[in-house]
Amino acid sequence: MSLFANRMPFVVAVKHSFPLAPTRSILSGPSRAGITYGSHIHNFNTTCTHPRSMLSSCTGEGTVGEGHSGHLFDRVAESFKRQGLMSSIGAQLGRVSQGSVEIRLPYSDKVTQQQAGFHGGAIGAIADIAAGYASLTVAPEGMEVTTVEYKINFLAACKGGVLRAEGRAVKTGKRVIITASDVFHEDGEGNEKHCAIMQQTIMVVPKTY
Repeated sequence: MSLFANRMPFVVAVKHSFPLAPTRSILSGPSRAGITYGSHIHNFNTTCTHPRSMLSSCTGEGTVGEGHSGHLFDRVAESFKRQGLMSSIGAQLGRVSQGSVEIRLPYSDKVTQQQAGFHGGAIGAIADIAAGYASLTVAPEGMEVTTVEYKINFLAACKGGVLRAEGRAVKTGKRVIITASDVFHEDGEGNEKHCAIMQQTIMVVPKTY
């Protein structure tokens, strides 16, 4: 059964036990977090795309554009390409800037629940990844990040179109980063709906790959 079986707002809290494996998510902000399941983080090989061309795949070379930093984009893209879950559901890496990352998820039968809406798990995943990678943009060089816990509120059910997760770093520490994400639904006709909001705790860990 999906978490999104009806349109009533509800809250889901996810916590992880140690030890947590390092992940390439960035500890920055709302709508992008490196999602983790169980006691370890899964690296999702998501299709990464440059914001100027959301449908083209990213080579990981990084590009400099509006709202981007070449180095930051490269750093996030390198990690994002390793995310198997993101790849399997068709998630895309959007704009990357200091303390902020965007993830997009087109509607498909891979991300639906029993009533054909976006599954709450898919929404939570891109919120986690967006915020997690946002934190990565403010983490020290040579380090990775992993999700310790997050809480998400689902605000509305969404179907069709594209989800856009906007992650941001809220408070940066030496070992812990607090992040947040907002997830919006774009219906393709110029209409946008706020469908979820998440707050997350990230830990900075050594990079092992």
